[in-house]
Amino acid sequence: MHPLIVVQVSDIHVHPDKPESLVMHSVVRDTVTRLQPALVVFSGDISADGHVVPDMLSKVKKLLDGWGLPWVAVPGNHDVGNRAGIGKHEVTPAFLKHWIDVIGDDRFAKKLGCWLLLGLDTQVMGSGLPSEKHQLDFLDAQLQTADRENLHVAVFQHMPAYLNDPREHVVGKSAYWVPTGPVRDALVKRLHHPRVKLVASGHVHWHANFEQDSQRRIWCPASCDLIVDDSHFPRGGGCTGFMKYTLTDNAIEPTLIKLPLKAQTVSLVVD
Repeated sequence: MHPLIVVQVSDIHVHPDKPESLVMHSVVRDTVTRLQPALVVFSGDISADGHVVPDMLSKVKKLLDGWGLPWVAVPGNHDVGNRAGIGKHEVTPAFLKHWIDVIGDDRFAKKLGCWLLLGLDTQVMGSGLPSEKHQLDFLDAQLQTADRENLHVAVFQHMPAYLNDPREHVVGKSAYWVPTGPVRDALVKRLHHPRVKLVASGHVHWHANFEQDSQRRIWCPASCDLIVDDSHFPRGGGCTGFMKYTLTDNAIEPTLIKLPLKAQTVSLVVD
């Protein structure tokens, strides 16, 4: 297959009624469109609290459609609410329905050549909503398809499955970043499938690039003006930007594209 470019944009946090947010959006849009990717994947937080601000998601969708590029998205906590247990604006059926009505499904499967791109909604993990089980069934079915059709798999989601180790126990403020307990374990088991070559996430507003067991794990930085530093994070990831992936028959090459945004860095002190 000819090389294909896929771009991942995360945590763009568009507020359609704030001029400074629209300026940041235009910087991201113009930088991405120059690459002419085959697909843009938005891995959550396309909006600045679109689950509670009336008409925000509709306005954001109109802006993203204006990029003139094919795109898909999975929701983040600022789109459908926080994962269960966080306490503030937890995901609800109403928040999720609003996303689906305006943006579309909260998960996706796209075939590009010999690659299968999957998008997962990490916000429903642990929620007890029917969508949580349906999503695991969906993931199982897609991995079976990848086995049957000899496809490589790249997974995109908002929250990373874990920070440093799948057996870690993250407590305090840092628990905001990742799912925990059996919910996390069920996801990790599936993500360790040998067909899965890439797991790419957002949410942490920090960049990292890991390789474990022939699998690439990417933290896509935020495409807004906020960087978050946590002592659990690897060093050197404080930047704004997005990810460019070049897909070939046997490989996926990630490239960090930094953005010239004037950003502030917030340091999270772990309890």
